Amino acid sequence: MCRTIDVFHCLTTPPEIDIPVAQSTAVSSVNDALEAADVIGYPVILRAAYTLGGLGSGFANDPDELRDLSAKALSLSPQLLIERSMKGWKELEYEVVRDAADVTLFSNISCFHSPSLNISYLEHHHLLQYGEF
Repeated sequence: MCRTIDVFHCLTTPPEIDIPVAQSTAVSSVNDALEAADVIGYPVILRAAYTLGGLGSGFANDPDELRDLSAKALSLSPQLLIERSMKGWKELEYEVVRDAADVTLFSNISCFHSPSLNISYLEHHHLLQYGEF
């Protein structure tokens, strides 16, 4: 469970699930953004916290682009997430809610970049398995 005001604090999955996730780092300065991108590797996506509609967010292919983008984004938001660019990948969110007895109460898949018809049976099956950890 994640209870925090820090928008990007809970972006990891429990190790027992062993689900691959995009490498990402929360930062609050241009220099920290550049250091994070050096570790992650270009291209990266910058996501600005506390903004609507992706305001201030974008892709950077090199340090110069990231420097300009992060400076603009930090004028709109105090926190940024620098993460590996996933251009061309499907992005899905899978929610599982359990009670104290570990009984699944609710499962939901929200598709952001692709309609649900674009996920294969195998992908859907993997999501269901991950939800049963």
